[in-house]
Amino acid sequence: MTTKVLLINEMGGGLGHILPLANLAKDYLDAGAIVFLAVRNIYEPIRAKIDPRIQVIQLPTPPLKNFSATPATTLAEILFNKGLAYPEILDPLLNAWRTILDIINPQIIAFDYSPVAMLAAENYPALKIIHSSPFCVPAGINKALTKTQSNGEKTIADSNEIDLINNFNRNRKKPLKLLSDIFDADVINILGVAKLDIYKDDRKAGAFYVNVPPPKMSFKKAKWPSVGLKVFVYLKPFAKNSSPILQTLKKLTDNLIVFNGENDPLDMNDILATADAVVCHGGNGLANQALSVNIPLLLAPTNLEELQIALLAEKQNLATVIYSDTDSAGIFDSVNGFVAGI
Repeated sequence: MTTKVLLINEMGGGLGHILPLANLAKDYLDAGAIVFLAVRNIYEPIRAKIDPRIQVIQLPTPPLKNFSATPATTLAEILFNKGLAYPEILDPLLNAWRTILDIINPQIIAFDYSPVAMLAAENYPALKIIHSSPFCVPAGINKALTKTQSNGEKTIADSNEIDLINNFNRNRKKPLKLLSDIFDADVINILGVAKLDIYKDDRKAGAFYVNVPPPKMSFKKAKWPSVGLKVFVYLKPFAKNSSPILQTLKKLTDNLIVFNGENDPLDMNDILATADAVVCHGGNGLANQALSVNIPLLLAPTNLEELQIALLAEKQNLATVIYSDTDSAGIFDSVNGFVAGI
């Protein structure tokens, strides 16, 4: 019987989530498996130039709105903002995932930041693998992730969601005690290094850190526009501080390759082999890849995962960080100091 593999990316977005799963898919395809990829945005795999043998499906998603006006600082708040503390939202999602599992009947399921899918598949007879960044595989008690706070806490949101999930899953092997209990599997691959993992002290013995692999797909090679200091820039155009950071860089060097997340993906193997520095928001893939080859990093985090990486990197003197509340003078000084130190 041919093995069927289901790869799932339920939360998070962008190529940083799709490309590691696409790499994993190619390994399974080359071994003769049939591979399905369930994603939120069915157009992202097209941009990622994934193997055409992968069968892409649209996964069930909650309503496109936040259920709180307050920015999330913990896993519980992220899930709450997605509506997962509400029975009328969680129940249909679980039922939809169970239908998908029954139709595909996979022997292997690999999850990337997919809490509802993991809940639905808990008692499903398949090998379960987590293949995701540290932030997307929480362990232990909730960590509040802000610039000034990174502690363990259990919130009202935790308790509400745990109670709801336990009520919906009375046939669980054991009730949830913590939300992070959702993120359990037969194999847990943490993409990245322990020093950039806020949960490292709570990891179970069966969790393994693996290098963030470069994409196996062929992307366009970029040419450095001139000689001298080579700086690769990946900044989203509408993110706070992107424009002043880029404008300051352009005053210091004209040898920039700029990717904004919306243009065609580039051959990162080639870029990382030649770049003298990387400026980005702090996504798990690029940050880990740059650090693995000792390329200086300037980070401008825009979301919780990037903030986690930035806080840990700055604390260990692994990166220069420009936070969202940094003023124009601070941005100028940070960029100048970063370039001068390369």
